[in-house]
Amino acid sequence: MICCAFFSQESIEPYLKHIYTAGLIWDKIYGKYYLKSIQRVLKTNEDLVKLAILYHDLGKLTNEYKEGNRKNFRHELVGAYLAYKLLQENYAFYVSLAVMLHHESGILGIYAGEKGESFITLSTLRKVIDNANLTVYCDLTTDDPWYSKAKRIFGNEVDIINRELKNMNNREMYEIIKEIIIRTSVGSDKYLMEIRTKAASLLYPLTLVDSISAYYTRGDSKDSATWIASRALGIKGTRAEIPKREEIEELLRKEGIIK
Repeated sequence: MICCAFFSQESIEPYLKHIYTAGLIWDKIYGKYYLKSIQRVLKTNEDLVKLAILYHDLGKLTNEYKEGNRKNFRHELVGAYLAYKLLQENYAFYVSLAVMLHHESGILGIYAGEKGESFITLSTLRKVIDNANLTVYCDLTTDDPWYSKAKRIFGNEVDIINRELKNMNNREMYEIIKEIIIRTSVGSDKYLMEIRTKAASLLYPLTLVDSISAYYTRGDSKDSATWIASRALGIKGTRAEIPKREEIEELLRKEGIIK
């Protein structure tokens, strides 16, 4: 079965097509405006937005997600877990935090608000993670027709992730997610503000290119666009970003993503 980033009754959006499109839009367009500032904030020469794009939707490749348990099982947890586990220690935390929060209202609403809490409790997360089926239903290297193109942007990280997806452990995942939450909750106000500022520097461009990619790669689906993409592209109201819609669409036509 094809690895899928979005489906209802059938696959609508191949996983690697989604992240390749997001990575392409970031690499060729938005990175020109944001990358150097983000690197300065995070004190690194690495492109951490690109890594966040690669990891952000990995939970959608699990059988738990495919089988439709999308209300209780938030796919963001898987990407955050693997990013924290696999990336270099000096920046893994910020990538994993951005991945975990790229649908912040969803994760807070389900794990806190609907349970009458003002914050996410570890007991809630443990129950969700312990009961999750973390086996994956596809192989990125053989089941996704966009594998070779994705490798052009993300390199061997695609193969590393493909291997590690098959070795996920529920207990390890819970311990890592717990550590991420504790690190964002304990410390001085100055320390916590620094964490949030650094995570936000990744979170905004991640949600931006994620939304624009979904807008162009989900075809006629009702979920093909969010208010983020609509406003960034000027579809609704004043265009909120510097690049013009025409510039993005010219790039995507050259790559065969749109006609």
